[in-house]
Amino acid sequence: MAKSRVGNLIEVDNQTLSGKGSKDDIIHYVKQNEHKQISLKCLDHHYANESNQLTTCPARRAVIDKLKDAIRDDFELDRVSQGIQLFFLLRSYIANADRLDLPPFSEEAWIAYFGANGYLWQLVGYGYRQHTHTYMYDNNQPIGISEKTAAGKKRLLVPLFLSVNLPVFDWNMGLKDFSVSGNPKRLSEPYSSGEQEVTLKRLHDKFFLLAPLLIAERNLASDDGFSNSSIFEKASALLLASKKQMDVELRFLEGMDFHQVFNFTMTIAYYLFCHYTAFNDSVVTSVRRPIEFVSEKQEGKTSQYAQIKGYKKRAAKPVSAFVAEDNIEFEEISARVDKRTGASFLKMLLELSIAYNQDPYGLLFFEMDSAGSLRGLKTDIELDYAPKKLELFADKRVGLGERLAENIQSLLNNLFVESVKTVVDDEGIRRILKERKYYQHNSNQFSKLIQNLSIAFFQCFSSQTLRYAQLPLYYSDVDEKGKVTVTCISKLVDSIGEGNSGVITFYADEQFVPVMKMLEEWASGRNAVYRKRAKGNQYTSSGESHEFNYELAKRTPYLFPQGRIGETTSYDVYPVTATMLRELGLTPSHFFNTLNSSRFRLTVADNEYRYGSVASAMAILQNSKRVFEKHYANGHKGQNNEIIAQALDIIEQVIKGVELEEAKEKVRDNWKIEVLAFDEYKRRGKPSNPNGTCCNGIPQFEGKEDVLAQSKATALGVTNKADKTHCYQYDKCHECMHAKLVDEPKQVYKLLSFIESLIDAADLYPENEELENRIVSFEELVSENISEDVLDQAENMLEKNGRYFMFA
Repeated sequence: MAKSRVGNLIEVDNQTLSGKGSKDDIIHYVKQNEHKQISLKCLDHHYANESNQLTTCPARRAVIDKLKDAIRDDFELDRVSQGIQLFFLLRSYIANADRLDLPPFSEEAWIAYFGANGYLWQLVGYGYRQHTHTYMYDNNQPIGISEKTAAGKKRLLVPLFLSVNLPVFDWNMGLKDFSVSGNPKRLSEPYSSGEQEVTLKRLHDKFFLLAPLLIAERNLASDDGFSNSSIFEKASALLLASKKQMDVELRFLEGMDFHQVFNFTMTIAYYLFCHYTAFNDSVVTSVRRPIEFVSEKQEGKTSQYAQIKGYKKRAAKPVSAFVAEDNIEFEEISARVDKRTGASFLKMLLELSIAYNQDPYGLLFFEMDSAGSLRGLKTDIELDYAPKKLELFADKRVGLGERLAENIQSLLNNLFVESVKTVVDDEGIRRILKERKYYQHNSNQFSKLIQNLSIAFFQCFSSQTLRYAQLPLYYSDVDEKGKVTVTCISKLVDSIGEGNSGVITFYADEQFVPVMKMLEEWASGRNAVYRKRAKGNQYTSSGESHEFNYELAKRTPYLFPQGRIGETTSYDVYPVTATMLRELGLTPSHFFNTLNSSRFRLTVADNEYRYGSVASAMAILQNSKRVFEKHYANGHKGQNNEIIAQALDIIEQVIKGVELEEAKEKVRDNWKIEVLAFDEYKRRGKPSNPNGTCCNGIPQFEGKEDVLAQSKATALGVTNKADKTHCYQYDKCHECMHAKLVDEPKQVYKLLSFIESLIDAADLYPENEELENRIVSFEELVSENISEDVLDQAENMLEKNGRYFMFA
């Protein structure tokens, strides 16, 4: 029997490898300035698991050795992310083949992984319905992946196998491909205006309080080390000297070592820098000094800017060089920060950075270990790290109230909560495991959990700090929206400037009131609001006498008491954690207002898109039109949601019997705006083009079409170089960043007429593929963005009246 191609390949590989020495299977790499490692040893074992036996098949070992070399090459060429992905993907592939008792590097194993009934298609089937929170899945329900993710996995593994001469193309013939245009991964959401305002204020307040203290601490430190004085005490004294109340969000500083305070301050600075520059994380963490401040005169005013240069490392590509002491090459990216917003912050940050790192070309951001040594700033920290300390909460946390209420009731009534975990079964598929976790009544674990659940639950209905909330609670009547306003007094609500009325307000649905009363009763049992004593001087909590005097208890009756019964205090560090929320099956980013470079970057672009222009938003992101439109494929998400919400409010009013115009007026009053968002959107446009699209008449393409048109117009003497031609390229509107569709029957009728005229032209010139592509693009725009009702009306107009007169 003739040997197979794979067999011949393996025989040659065995002969080649026999003379080679063994290579290190432990790969060391640096990620987020932290030294890490992975072990390739598991690939030599059955099921790609080191706890199992080594494979004895020489053919299999020969291929694996070559695949290891390919992965090592990725790490050596600094393609760390790709190397890590390939390792885990190969491990999954081998494990699947071993489970099915198939030779891993065979056509059968390939089909079992990528074929129509294979492992990945099975995961895609599970992933068609993905839930926001893990508790929403049924017990033992698989968690799948998107078709686009599966396509990415295959796209990674094919070249890896080809690099070791495996006949992948032969194996892949006839297999169903994964769609790369399937459902995209869930994109990050920008911060709401309220989230952004609170976040930036607290970040600024903490940075400008802590940074000067750290700079002074450095100047006072001896050559032998840093001062051991407490930054918390210094911060308290500084606030006291300025006649400000102690900021409750600074309580986390108590007990923190100096290097921990320094690292936290640098982390705050990192987030502010992301806001001002809209740089990616890899760019921000590689920014080096010096930063140049430039003054410009515009319209009689002098403006000062900071010229910031980020250096983004690119391996195996020609780049413009910035050579630091370690001879690393970087690609240069720049941004300007205006003095009105960020220059004072940047100057303070530079002062802090220089104080602890004298290198003139040193990193702008770095952190400190316990011994005082410096290293690059690590930014892939736990997502609740900063939000928990600064008490920053997401607007959508109100949606978690129902799940938290269920767990509170089950814990108080039945002594258990439902724990949710993600486990991997024997087939390598992630599944949801739900189990009841029981607690002993009034044990330390029980008391701690009920307190944390209580804080998380009440926090869903208030943005104020709850640290000093006190009993009792006061409940209003149910309003017309079915909600109740619940209030309580507080020893200290928040830092000065954020309200010192001493009242905390919760605004919640009526259904949550019984749970609030349950928690109020539980808290009262640990620190009573009143104490009673028999008439006379004897205090008692029980007795035969019905003659009692009631007076306030000496200890503060906290709503969220910590400690022993009768000896309770308020909590210090915010006790709700991301880990606790995950165990309940909740997504932590729906509770905490998570901070990361991507969300700051998206928010800056989102604000530019909404209040500026597409061009300015693209300029800030420094993205191509294609990448930008990936995020705004269906317009501005916030505006779309406003339109939908307002429309639903109007419908609700009309159902109640209110006239349409009166309903609109009520909604205007409720939303505190002059006009409805959809009406405003329609009115702000100029007269539409003959094809029904709306624009400002200034073309802006990715290509050269408008440049050529401008040159031609100048050559003909129609205009000069200083003027811009009015756009006439209506067949290019689908590519222009200024063109907008109008969701109105007459305008869509004009567009449909235009598309039909293009179809006529395509019939005359069938060889013109570009024309065909433009037709398809316009048709996709209509089908994806125009409502069915409007499209039906426009099609009826086209059928009744024929084409719009310009395209007849």
